[in-house]
Amino acid sequence: MSVYEAYQKGLIDHQTYLELAEQECEWEEITITSSDGVVKSMIIDRRSGRQYDIDDAITKGLIDKSALDQYRSGTLSITEFADMLSGNMSGVRSRSSSFGSSSSYSSPIPSIKAPATTWNDPTEETGPVAGILDTETLEKVSVTEAIHRNLVDNITGQRLLEAQACTGGIIDPNTGEKFTVADAMNKGLVDKIMVDRISLAQKACNGFEDPRTKTKMSAAQALKKGWLYYEAGQRFLEVQYLTGGLIEPDVTSRVSIDEAVKKGTLDARTAQKLRDVSAYSKYLTCPKTKLKISYKDAMERSMIEEGSGLRLLEASSQSSKGLYSPYSMSGSGSATGSRSGSRSGSRRGSFDATGSTFTTTFSSTSYSSPSYGRRY
Repeated sequence: MSVYEAYQKGLIDHQTYLELAEQECEWEEITITSSDGVVKSMIIDRRSGRQYDIDDAITKGLIDKSALDQYRSGTLSITEFADMLSGNMSGVRSRSSSFGSSSSYSSPIPSIKAPATTWNDPTEETGPVAGILDTETLEKVSVTEAIHRNLVDNITGQRLLEAQACTGGIIDPNTGEKFTVADAMNKGLVDKIMVDRISLAQKACNGFEDPRTKTKMSAAQALKKGWLYYEAGQRFLEVQYLTGGLIEPDVTSRVSIDEAVKKGTLDARTAQKLRDVSAYSKYLTCPKTKLKISYKDAMERSMIEEGSGLRLLEASSQSSKGLYSPYSMSGSGSATGSRSGSRSGSRRGSFDATGSTFTTTFSSTSYSSPSYGRRY
């Protein structure tokens, strides 16, 4: 039984399915132009070499146009879309259906969409989520350390590291320094297994090399030319846009959407999707509430450390609703060692989200952490 079949039968939930499936395959979308000038979109697995022709799959009835539209809009992950293309199923599990049931794809039910809220393009460059604020120990830790402590799940951790890599480098939350992916691994900010997974995001910042002209392309150009698969490209562009503008390898400052469209490096359709922030895919799991959120949501929920200006996302092994996190199982030795001392003795604390100091008392010893404030 495949992972997807287990998900279809309700044996595992959607989050578990994605985590297991992404360990087995590494899907990406590429565009191929044949000798007679026909352009084809292909989904390939970089690990096994399997590949599927999207148009051919539609012709054979393995998928229908609505499935392709959902994939293009970001509401269907590339992993699920690839499983559909493989011909293992005739439909996809409905996320709104009861546990264990399944349904085939059909045309979406027409609905009235609420008017989008007013949104202005970000004009100032800001940092991505730099690290995690452990609300139990009052420590700020790197994303990788948060994964080790089971405060953040692997997929969310990977996406947060991707966001750092595609906007300038992996951040050490203790110093604010940024490092390349390779240097970050040497400093323990990134695990070796994560290096290959986030290297593509680093290219979104440094540029993609055109194999023919040897020139550097931005993520927007690579996406437009088909060198960068859609799902990842959209994530990288969203993060760059939210943090102050798109990044182009030959430009020192951020580039606005209007500038990119005028230069022809960004098409109008992608520009419109970037500005429709209410439709951003919720591919992160909030480490505090355990609810699905978009990267924009993560930035808005983050605390800003006074002085350094670093953006820290709050995390807790227990959700705000009193439900234990599925990631709060006993973790590695580093997590046990770092927490054992901080939990000893009685602990009292109060926190003002507007930016006042968080003071915690351990028995007879008093400790004051830096001040944090919310910035929207």
